Amino acid sequence: MHLWSPRRNKSNAVKRSMSSPTTALVMGTPSQQQQQQQQSSSLVSTKNEEDIVQGREGGEGDQWSLNEVARDGVSAARDALLGNGSSSFAGKEKKEEAWAPGLFYAYARRTNLPNSSRYILTFSSAKTCQEWWNMIQSEFGGPPSNTRESAQLFSFNGDDMPGRAWKNARFERLKTKWFYTQLGDAVGTAGRGMEVLPLQDEKGWTIGVAPSPSERVTAEESHVRQRASTAESARRWSKRDSGILLMSPFSEHFKNTEEANKAQQIQEDNVKSFDFDRMEKSLEKVEKMMEQNAQQMRSLEHIQAANLERLTAALLHNVEMVQELARGQEGLVHACEELRTVVDQREETDRARRLAAAEAERERRILEDKTNRERQMTAEKAERERRVVTEKAEKERRRILEKDEKERRLMETERRIMAEKAEEERKSMAVKLDKLERHWQSRCEQEERDKRLRSGLARSHSIMSTATDATLSPCGHVVSRGPRKLGRQVVGYIYADDEHQDDGPIQRNRRKAERG
Repeated sequence: MHLWSPRRNKSNAVKRSMSSPTTALVMGTPSQQQQQQQQSSSLVSTKNEEDIVQGREGGEGDQWSLNEVARDGVSAARDALLGNGSSSFAGKEKKEEAWAPGLFYAYARRTNLPNSSRYILTFSSAKTCQEWWNMIQSEFGGPPSNTRESAQLFSFNGDDMPGRAWKNARFERLKTKWFYTQLGDAVGTAGRGMEVLPLQDEKGWTIGVAPSPSERVTAEESHVRQRASTAESARRWSKRDSGILLMSPFSEHFKNTEEANKAQQIQEDNVKSFDFDRMEKSLEKVEKMMEQNAQQMRSLEHIQAANLERLTAALLHNVEMVQELARGQEGLVHACEELRTVVDQREETDRARRLAAAEAERERRILEDKTNRERQMTAEKAERERRVVTEKAEKERRRILEKDEKERRLMETERRIMAEKAEEERKSMAVKLDKLERHWQSRCEQEERDKRLRSGLARSHSIMSTATDATLSPCGHVVSRGPRKLGRQVVGYIYADDEHQDDGPIQRNRRKAERG
């Protein structure tokens, strides 16, 4: 919003505090659009009046005339009034027809803990706010737990209801159309105080508040006083300076009498046609607009003062926070120093432990190497001793084997010699036995012959008998021995050489040995 300054002939921009949202000015005009139109009309009237004064002081009567100035001021005031009225009626019709465009602001509070949670809700439009409120009622319940006290005030009975709605999946399609801000006391725990929001109805249209009766009476009195002085000064200026505002008929620009007469006639017509009543009404309208501008300036001044107070409180709070942060930073520095000391000590301890571990590992390796060498030497010595013992045992075994072999050979030799001796003795005995047997046989034969001769009996040969010729018969006669069969004796016969019948196998074996 820009205000016209007649002294500096330029616009001054009124800055709004960055810590507060958009704040509406409370004035006696119907709407913000009407205020802007009235302000523009006041700027035009003020500029025209200033141009009149500057033209009178500078002598530039060839550019403006008093008639044109009055006509322009009256038409501007009329246009302003007509514009305000049409805008007012158009605004009312628009309010009744549809939702207002633009942002919609609302307060929210927690009813069970009023001092703990306060919120400012910002919606993309009033229609979005209505849709959001319908979803709140369907999802979390309606009155009495959740109520809409007015168009811009919501009451919730629960913890962080806007946050729960923000996190709910059903509100996902509205997530880009609204947001909320949590507030604390003044510039308290949440970091900001409660702000003044623009007044809006449920449709989102801005609501204008009428001034109080005392302010209205004061304004009217000031208007009456200023109107009389302004009208009197305008009449005085018009009578005194009417000739100055117009071009002089005797100037060098007029070359002939006709032009001078024509200029004189125009001057007389302008003086006759000048209407002081219309000028007075225009000036009253100008004064009224100036008063409205002054009220706006005062409102802006109060708002700026309040914002300045809040900004000062915020700055003081920031200073306290900075000081607290500085103290915390000092504590953090001390803590960091202590932590660094502890870390250094731990590093020293770790380094000492690593050195001790490395030394112990080196000693362990040395001891292990020494033990391995001793074990290896012991193993080599034991291996040498085992080899020596094995060699000795092998030598002893070989010696014993050689000794046993020698003894076996000696025994074999002795056994062979004894066998040879025994064989020689056996052979000699066999020879002797053969000789003895032959001798005995010859003797027996001789005796048999002698007996046979003596007895004179011839021995009868029996078919069934196997006895020899020398066998005695049962009757006591000596008979000759028959053929011997398998060393058996014939029953009923008595051989004369039965005592020698066992020598037959021995003699046969002896003969076989001799032949072999």
